[in-house]
Amino acid sequence: MHLSYLSFTASILMSFLFVTVVSAEGTPDGYPPAKESICDFESGAAYGLCNAYCEAMDCDSDTPNANDSACQKVSGKFTQVTGRDVPCAVPCPVLGTPDGDFTTFKRLISEPYLISRCALHPAWPPQDGYIVYEDPLNFTPSAAIWYSGTTFWAGDDSGQVPINDVQYEACRIKLNDAVNMSGVVCAQ
Repeated sequence: MHLSYLSFTASILMSFLFVTVVSAEGTPDGYPPAKESICDFESGAAYGLCNAYCEAMDCDSDTPNANDSACQKVSGKFTQVTGRDVPCAVPCPVLGTPDGDFTTFKRLISEPYLISRCALHPAWPPQDGYIVYEDPLNFTPSAAIWYSGTTFWAGDDSGQVPINDVQYEACRIKLNDAVNMSGVVCAQ
């Protein structure tokens, strides 16, 4: 009887440990670092600082894993090393619009499980433009970013806006991370 009590106690403790480990994997922005790609194009110290700011500390989220002072120090050091802002600190314009604008784009970024299909334009390298679909039977893009040959664009089924190359990269990374979280493989 003493042995079964120890087994029972051990199984309860293991259950608590498992729940604690699983809940610790959550991040403030909802994207685990392994699924984020925002720092992939950085190298050396810039990669480490970007990874710390954007992925480990989630300084760009509403509830970061660090205080403002720590986030500012890492951001300042990144700017000192590279001469530019931390990539995740550059806003994607369609995500910062009033609530009634680009709601589909915003919803797919915040709820990537809604993405049912993804396509890459054949003329674009795989790391560039995305077209994502919420309804697998609808051939009208739900959200997209693309380059027309002269202008960068972002939009959804409600409209589109021209953006600059830095904003394009910010939107591309947000959409790429959402596609990665959805588990959908983009077709060419």
